[in-house]
Amino acid sequence: MTDLSPAIAITPPDLFRHTGLTELQALRLFKAAIRDNDSLVDTIVEKVYAAMKSFDRERAYDAVELIVDRDEAAASRLRSLLEEMQKGI
Repeated sequence: MTDLSPAIAITPPDLFRHTGLTELQALRLFKAAIRDNDSLVDTIVEKVYAAMKSFDRERAYDAVELIVDRDEAAASRLRSLLEEMQKGI
């Protein structure tokens, strides 16, 4: 099963409270809505990539290269970079 826990919290806990969805269900719905909209995907990828390069250009390039190559280490490297960005290390 795919790990759906985000490296960076993207959904406030109360965002879908009125719908009765759990946070995991809300995240899955959010993910599906993004996947269905190429413009949103492009915007998110561009902004995240720009932020990654500003934070650590070399690691950003490394992470992208691993993702493009479909390397098994890609997810953990990207997650680590995003976590450090979130913490401001």
